[in-house]
Amino acid sequence: MTTRRDFLTLAALGATATAAGCTARTGAGAPRPGTTDPLLVAVARGQAIVRGDRVQALGDAIASPDGRRVISATPAGPDTAVVVTSAASGQLVAARTLPGRWAPRVASLDGGYAAFTSPDRGGTTGYAPSAQARSSIAVLGPGGQPDYLDLPGNYVPDALSTSGTMYALDWLPAIAPDHYRVREINLTTRQPAPLLTRDKVPIPPGDEEEMRGEGRMAAFSPDLAVLYTLYTHQPGHEHTRDLISGGHNESEAFVHTLFLDQHWAYCIDLPDPFGTGPAAGHAVATAPNGEVYVADITGGRLAVIDPDQLTVATVAAIPTGTGTASATVGGAYLFLAAGSTVHAIARRNLAVAGSWTAGGAVNGLAMSADGNRLYAGSQGGVAQLDARTGTHLGSVPIPGMTGLLRRL
Repeated sequence: MTTRRDFLTLAALGATATAAGCTARTGAGAPRPGTTDPLLVAVARGQAIVRGDRVQALGDAIASPDGRRVISATPAGPDTAVVVTSAASGQLVAARTLPGRWAPRVASLDGGYAAFTSPDRGGTTGYAPSAQARSSIAVLGPGGQPDYLDLPGNYVPDALSTSGTMYALDWLPAIAPDHYRVREINLTTRQPAPLLTRDKVPIPPGDEEEMRGEGRMAAFSPDLAVLYTLYTHQPGHEHTRDLISGGHNESEAFVHTLFLDQHWAYCIDLPDPFGTGPAAGHAVATAPNGEVYVADITGGRLAVIDPDQLTVATVAAIPTGTGTASATVGGAYLFLAAGSTVHAIARRNLAVAGSWTAGGAVNGLAMSADGNRLYAGSQGGVAQLDARTGTHLGSVPIPGMTGLLRRL
């Protein structure tokens, strides 16, 4: 899963396992100095890729949702050098220079499309961007030629479909932004428009939902067709379905579910206490079967969302914690970090199968492709743990690292 915010720090992970109930995984291997998978990490000046025990600085960068390509941007005099590389090998895929200064924000599933804004515009999670009456967005497509959009209003790209449709947050009012709505922008017509409803009909004028608060983090469905974004603290927010029906929304948190190639979205309300505690105490992760997990470590609750019904199927109690939450799914377990503890939660019954004590505040988890190793970010680098026992298997020092973003 991709968070789009910096992470806090983590001390070296000398984990002591208490997860005797976890099912064994084969091939975890002996301690090794490097990672077994390429990882995208946040550092003091942008992002970097970790391959084995080598670290490649990227500058401003994003990964395609499928993890196969990385799009990076670095200053080239007054302009910007954009480089697309293979995440696995580092091999050059494409390169281009954009006039002026740009930073990548979102990419389509395979990296065929990528949207850029000025470096000071920020991402789509967190607080409101700076005031801006017009928005300049550059989109690179498969043809390699940039398409420049100059839109009236305060827009921040949120996602791109494989057909090139861009979804963006339209911040209102543009010169004093404090809430936003999600709109789609056809790159041919260049006209922002409302999304469709769950019934796939146009939203009536005046019934677009407008959101306030924090977009905590986002995760894609296994097939990368749906983007789930967790929002917390939404005072005064009404969903489109409530505006149409005359109902009222009492939820403090919800998951915005965006179907990228179907042009519609739906909000799944989360019950109390979700959203009442700090936004950083929430995390979202998706499983291979499509289930969506939302954790609130402050309130001690875990919600499981049914991806077909788009409803909360189950809410279970989990251990409480403080600090920033991180979550990832590996095999039969949801791994949840809270403070200095990593919990292995059995997906079958949502019971805690084991807990490992770490040496500091955990703020970034990712599973290895083979499911044997659990990666954790740290202030000084990336540690890898045996996903069965929590045994420390090695680490890669990365000076200035501020968080583990995802496995590539």
